[in-house]
Amino acid sequence: MGLVNLSMSGFRNFKDATLQPSSGFNILTGDVGAGKTSVLEAVYILSRNRSFRTSNLDKLISVKEPSFAIMADFKNENGFNGRLKLIRNKGKSEFYFNDEPIKKTALLSELIPSLYFGSNSQIIFTGSPSVRRKFIDWGVYHYGTEIKHAYSFFNRVLKQRNYTLKNHNVSRETKIWDEQVAEYGEKISQARKEYVDLLFEYTKDMTTSFFKNLRLSFKFNQGWPENKDLLSVLEQNITKDIKSGVTEYGPHRADIILKVNGENAAAYCSCGQQKILSFCLFMAQYKLACQNSNVNPIILIDDIQSELNHELSESALLEVKKLNSQVISTSLLKNINNLSFEMFHVKHNAINRVAS
Repeated sequence: MGLVNLSMSGFRNFKDATLQPSSGFNILTGDVGAGKTSVLEAVYILSRNRSFRTSNLDKLISVKEPSFAIMADFKNENGFNGRLKLIRNKGKSEFYFNDEPIKKTALLSELIPSLYFGSNSQIIFTGSPSVRRKFIDWGVYHYGTEIKHAYSFFNRVLKQRNYTLKNHNVSRETKIWDEQVAEYGEKISQARKEYVDLLFEYTKDMTTSFFKNLRLSFKFNQGWPENKDLLSVLEQNITKDIKSGVTEYGPHRADIILKVNGENAAAYCSCGQQKILSFCLFMAQYKLACQNSNVNPIILIDDIQSELNHELSESALLEVKKLNSQVISTSLLKNINNLSFEMFHVKHNAINRVAS
């Protein structure tokens, strides 16, 4: 998977800019505030319909502009060529694939799958359970296609059940929602469990490249008491759910507990250790995505030197190089052995290739 051309207009500080990356390693250089991270953000938005920097895409529209547009020409592993375009007017996003409107944005991550590793990647340890659920669910989604429909069905029936609870309209209809929430919830949870087990093994192997005498452990919390089926838990807690107006138990409450040497990783590890561990998770997720499906995500790396010394940063980039994937990175370390790359300079709202 790789981008052939990326263009942005009215996006952040880019009035009209174009990047034509190589199929290998691409480095973006430039002064602070030049827009290097914004290039990564543009790719990420096309891939996921959200930013890793803000929850409000309207804030990305350039000053005095009514909208922004991002367009990417890409080519996948099967030689398939396509064009994905986003036009964002205030309060509304419109996606087009080969000039045809896209109705389901879940298609975006199939067209241009991407993985982002940046200065805030430690949030996997310090953030809320929803951060870890999103991380796991991206992996589940790309690891096995048979579970994809379960997510959309679950979200739909959970919304219906919560609507019924808020209106205190408990009837036979609630029983139907209970059964469907339980059915799809159990499927999602099982897929997550299997994925987390695989992720743990891959991550553990990666950590040996960076740490000695480090015991890593994962504990998956499915979102309801272990050794109980979800339907019975929903039925037993219906009074509590009516009182709160929401469904208290289910996969929407799941979490993964990450521990190092028996202690919570967020409290036990330094910022640098958290960053390396999050990098190991990132690498493990990439490898799993490639292993079980014909997916080769674009890798987006932002400021890998933050919290890391030169040696660790170099080691991390060399690990990325082994993946043989398209990489777009804002980080540049001098004198990195065996790492060839194309360099682009971001300045004055333009992106220019730097001659070798």
